[in-house]
Amino acid sequence: MKMMMYRPYTTTTMNKKRKITAGILFCLIFVLCAGIRGFLLADGQIPLRDDASLYEASMIREEKNEPVMTSGVVFAYTQIVTDVLKFTGNKLEAVAVMQLLLQCATVVLLYFGCFALSGRTAAWLEALFFSAFPFFWQLIFAARPENIYLAGFGFLLLLTGICRQKIKKEGFCRRSRDEFLILLTGFVSGVLLIWHLMTVFLMIVFLAVVAFHAAQILERRKDFKNRKKREVLLKGEAEAMGLTAHFLIYLCGILLGCSGTLMKYTGITGNTFVEQFSWWIRSFTAVQFQGLSPFFVFFLPGSVLGAVGIQFLMDRIAERKEASLLVDEAVEEVEMVLTEEPENGGEMETVEEKKEEKKEKKKVNYIENPLPLPKKHVKRNFDFKIDRRKDDFDIDIEEGDDFDI
Repeated sequence: MKMMMYRPYTTTTMNKKRKITAGILFCLIFVLCAGIRGFLLADGQIPLRDDASLYEASMIREEKNEPVMTSGVVFAYTQIVTDVLKFTGNKLEAVAVMQLLLQCATVVLLYFGCFALSGRTAAWLEALFFSAFPFFWQLIFAARPENIYLAGFGFLLLLTGICRQKIKKEGFCRRSRDEFLILLTGFVSGVLLIWHLMTVFLMIVFLAVVAFHAAQILERRKDFKNRKKREVLLKGEAEAMGLTAHFLIYLCGILLGCSGTLMKYTGITGNTFVEQFSWWIRSFTAVQFQGLSPFFVFFLPGSVLGAVGIQFLMDRIAERKEASLLVDEAVEEVEMVLTEEPENGGEMETVEEKKEEKKEKKKVNYIENPLPLPKKHVKRNFDFKIDRRKDDFDIDIEEGDDFDI
């Protein structure tokens, strides 16, 4: 009977080859991203522009510039541009180079963020789309806050993906580094939430990740409690973090990020914390899309969602193919057992007959020994009589004869 064929597992060599191939493809995508933007910027055919007058508001002057407080992301952008112009002087080209570097950093963050959150296919799609789509590379030629928000969005996406990998593999525990990772993710979410309301998208993604692995988190927590009750915990083993702790630590991080950013603004504007909070609420409606392009607000989350969705569909299709293959192999195995007939009259072989067949198959036919064998032993009998008088060597000795001592 034939043995069932199983799907071959990936070997270490294949994993290394895949990692090398993925690294080469990412390097090519990164070169494409930097190459397109660098070539167009050096060519000078596309003029640099200051549509929103943010470069003018950030220029270095003798008198102190008034802060542009239309929205959080606009204020952050003008502050960063002002810091750059302190070193380069009032040059719009310096702003364009800064935005080129920010977009190069963004493609790295988006790639590894999508890879950790969903998979390698989603990472390739998102990085390639961001690198080649004209809308994104055209942003470096305009002094606009989208460029700074892209980097923040990518960094938060990466943190969310790292949290997802942590929950999926070993889970969070009640120790400093695990709690700090969740707190940092929440803190960055809070800062970016003050910048722009679009950050709610990534906050929902984090909550969805925790909710999707809720059963796994609760199972780890229950297993830890049971082992603790039986006193079989390993030495120094950290306590498994519960589901509620995930949400509470993340919420604390958001509150710290929001309050810290608003407190920073109060030191600049001179307003109270409550007045600054009211300013943030009014920024949702006072400025259309809080200073960002409407197309950008819907397009960036949509591209990430589309890449993750394609990865999800590909994973489901692969799982169905694998399950279908295993079912087909099982059916083929059963059919082979039912239809297999032995040689003796078509009756099914018994277990003992099969064992005998296996033994016969295992017999080894040795070759004849070419070396000469020793002569066979021939039994001999004594055919002569023994004279006890002559052949008896047990001679009695005298009492004092100690010659043999």
